[in-house]
Amino acid sequence: MLHTNNRLSQEERIIRCLFKDRLIQTRSSAYLEPTLFDNIENRAIISGIIAFMAKYGTFPSAADMGIGIPEESTIKTQFNKILDSDVDDDVNAENQIDSIEGFFKKQKTKRILEKHAEAIFNGQITEVLPQLLEDLTGAVNFSINSSSAMSMLKDIDHILSELNKPSIAIPSSLNQLRYHTGGEDDPTAGGWYRKAVSAFMGMPNIGKTIFLCNEAAFAYRCGYNVLYISLEMHEELIYKRIMANVSQVEQKDIKHQSSDALKELLEKHVIHNNSKHGDVYCKQLDANTSATDIENTILECERVHDTSIDFLVVDYLGIMKPSNNNKNANTYQIGKDVTEQLRDVAMRRNIAILTATQTNRSGYDDTNVTMANTSESTGINATLDFLITITQDEFLRRERIFSNTIIKNRFGPKDITLFTKCDFLRMTLTDASQGDLEAYYSTLGSTDQIVDGFNKEASASIPVPVKKEVPKLQPNKPKNTSNSSLASIVSVNTNNKPVDIIPPGYILKKSEKVHDEKNIINRNITIRQQQPNIPLPTDDGIF
Repeated sequence: MLHTNNRLSQEERIIRCLFKDRLIQTRSSAYLEPTLFDNIENRAIISGIIAFMAKYGTFPSAADMGIGIPEESTIKTQFNKILDSDVDDDVNAENQIDSIEGFFKKQKTKRILEKHAEAIFNGQITEVLPQLLEDLTGAVNFSINSSSAMSMLKDIDHILSELNKPSIAIPSSLNQLRYHTGGEDDPTAGGWYRKAVSAFMGMPNIGKTIFLCNEAAFAYRCGYNVLYISLEMHEELIYKRIMANVSQVEQKDIKHQSSDALKELLEKHVIHNNSKHGDVYCKQLDANTSATDIENTILECERVHDTSIDFLVVDYLGIMKPSNNNKNANTYQIGKDVTEQLRDVAMRRNIAILTATQTNRSGYDDTNVTMANTSESTGINATLDFLITITQDEFLRRERIFSNTIIKNRFGPKDITLFTKCDFLRMTLTDASQGDLEAYYSTLGSTDQIVDGFNKEASASIPVPVKKEVPKLQPNKPKNTSNSSLASIVSVNTNNKPVDIIPPGYILKKSEKVHDEKNIINRNITIRQQQPNIPLPTDDGIF
């Protein structure tokens, strides 16, 4: 008989999902406890499921349960009501698993407080406090392990559904970064991936917070909800940077704007080719904050503002502490634990996390930074999904250009160098243009000083780029260059010695002889492949 009353309780909906959705069943069945359910009949149903699994090693079907439950019993009536109700089962499995996890946390906390209530009431709080805190910590940190194995054959529909989702990445503001993390099939799909932790790495005071705020601002403009956790800078200062970026009002003038005028500007600069309207939430936490503290902040933010967080920015990774607080752990283990626990938050909450880490002293003022230059712990490198450097020499700094090299990338190629231009007045970063880079070369050409990391040999002077007789050479990256244009930069070498004046990302292709009016000289021909201007994500793909 079909029950038309579709108002199932949370307990009843959880039981229904266990029988209707295999993924939820696979992920949640190991955590079932009858005591977590308040309804007596629901407790009996859960007890029956556990007993069947213990005896037969598999989850029972609805028919199996029907055989085991006595006819004409209240348990049978309740079971039939749950399965036969006319309710909509078209819900996202991952969201439902999160809901089940939240229910289990709440019920575990409730049972713990009930267990210790009498002792607390009798004034024995000192005696029970250590155990109470330990139990409550376990309840708060409880999570459903989402790594349970699925079957390639039985769960093939779910697997294909996940693979065919348009995008799981929060788009980056930088075209080049999106290109090198989106893949050749869809270069607009790259950026900061959900269920992953990405990081910028640079020396102190290089501008890591500028990059973090820039990406937070762009995610907001694209319609995502951003939570910015600051462990150093005050919330209002973070907001000033992000608002300057979005509104394009100079930082110094933000405080002079009226609230209505500023709000209008912030909404005006939203990218309107999406169906969502995002927001930015900022919270300053103490240094030595743990991943558990951050996850609790996410939950509180979502509860208070009735929203869901898409993008978490943590400023920054190096001053966090592990949730387990192992006093015997060394620096390597601490860094690894913190990063792994932060990644667990990304997995559980289905969010993208972006953070920052510092280089060690050997990486200061060095444009050739590698993973060996990670300051806090090389264990961080093992867990991060994406790592990109922020470096400058004095000439790049003079032109307000950063050099960024992708040194770890689970989503595309690594050892790729990008160049970004910073508008410090508005705290905005963009891809450096060809004109920006030519200004940099011009600066190099006005001095004999050699920049370590970019210039390997001294040269008396830097020649003016020659724009004629450039051979048509095939660039090494990317493979698909049908819509790309080649910008050539030619450095003249009159003494037959290599002159490497080109920053990383520019590749020496070949040497050829070019006829000069007086003699024949060798010129090293250098070609740079400029990526196409990647369009912003659209409603039919990203959002």
